[in-house]
Amino acid sequence: MPEISELMARPAPERFDGAEAWTKIPAAAQAAIGAIALELTLAWHLQDAAGPGVESALPPVAARVAGIADSELMAELEATVVDALPEGAFTAADGGPRIPSLVGGVCRSCGCSQNDACAVGCAWAAEDLCTACVVGGAE
Repeated sequence: MPEISELMARPAPERFDGAEAWTKIPAAAQAAIGAIALELTLAWHLQDAAGPGVESALPPVAARVAGIADSELMAELEATVVDALPEGAFTAADGGPRIPSLVGGVCRSCGCSQNDACAVGCAWAAEDLCTACVVGGAE
C-alpha cells in the first residue's frame, strides 16, 4: 500500500477553468456557444418529459426530436467550443488531459469526486486525496 507521502507526491490533475477560458472567446463564438447550450438544455428538458416511465403529454414530434437533438447539438457544441478555444486549451502542461474545474475535488490517485465516491466509500484525507486511497492504496 502506498504511503500518504507517496500519494501526495503524485501531481494533482490540472484543472480547466471554463470561466477563465470563456473570457478569451470572441463575442460571436460566445453567442453561438450560448445559443447551442440553450437549445441543448431544451432538448434535455424534452427528453425528461418524454422519458421512460413518464406519461408524456408531448406531441409525438417533440418526443421524437428530443433524442436526435441531444446528439446533434452535443456534437455541434463540442465542435464550436473546440474551434473557439486556442489549440491545446484542454491539455495540461505535462501533455495529459485537463479535468473540469466545476466537478469539485477529485482524488489525485483514483479520480473519485464528491459526487462519485469510491465503491468502498471514502472521504477527503487531504485536498485531492481520498481516504480509500490512503487506507487501501487504490490505484
